[in-house]
Amino acid sequence: MTATDLERSALLTNDVGLHARPSVKLTQLAKRFGAHVEFSLAKNGPWVDAKSPVKVMRFKAAKGETLHFRASGSDATEALAAIVALVDAHMTDEEEQLKPVLAEASAIAELYGVGVEARTLRGRAAGEAIVEEAKQARSEIIVLSRCRFT
Repeated sequence: MTATDLERSALLTNDVGLHARPSVKLTQLAKRFGAHVEFSLAKNGPWVDAKSPVKVMRFKAAKGETLHFRASGSDATEALAAIVALVDAHMTDEEEQLKPVLAEASAIAELYGVGVEARTLRGRAAGEAIVEEAKQARSEIIVLSRCRFT
């Protein structure tokens, strides 16, 4: 750290922690700035490049942990302000946006007296996994929905 580095911290409050998608959001935002931006889970480090999704994901930060950032460069102040604002906004991802959809599915199932396990599944080739899990659970029906986010 140099005397010109700026530092900020933010509490991670989103339910899923800093997994793949929030890590990518954070690194994409950091890349918008010319500043050198680093990330750590401890105030004294170790520090990693906040523009590297792989390095950020390795920390596996969980909900409730404090994320520490430091930056240097002409737009360091703006970079840190934007990153802290992203963390403070809970890094809303698709899973959080789906909560109302899952709640509605559960309400409809209850209305018809049907048991339901409402949850999200991510994957590109998830079909076989869904069918296998349904077989193991002795499910009578599988209802799939695809949501598009703007």
